[in-house]
Amino acid sequence: MMMEIPGNLRQNTVESPFPPGVDPQKVFELYDGDCNIYLPVLRAYADEIPETLNRLRNVSAAALPDYARVMHGIKGTSASVCAEEARKMAASLEAAAKSGDITGVLAQNDSFLQYMDKFVTGIQNWLRRNGV
Repeated sequence: MMMEIPGNLRQNTVESPFPPGVDPQKVFELYDGDCNIYLPVLRAYADEIPETLNRLRNVSAAALPDYARVMHGIKGTSASVCAEEARKMAASLEAAAKSGDITGVLAQNDSFLQYMDKFVTGIQNWLRRNGV
């Protein structure tokens, strides 16, 4: 089955008709190439993740159980938009939090938040540029 890309996205001559950080092959596999299903999922992700990320900005040892739950959600939603790097980073932080490794969480948290802020801004800009 050919990937169904909306007309306004076909105009995008960049290396991929998807935002940086999104794996087009995974989009095809997960959504059977149906952008009419995928794009609303991507939009919801870009709209919701910033608020979720704010919950992670001041992590403490006492907050690790909640932190692990939030990371589990980010891991899953990142997988749903085919954002493999975000998913991997969230999985690593989830595992560290579940094991009570506050040092490991603190060592990775800032770089994760920076990556995610840039990634989500890229998605939001891409959605605007493409009228999605």
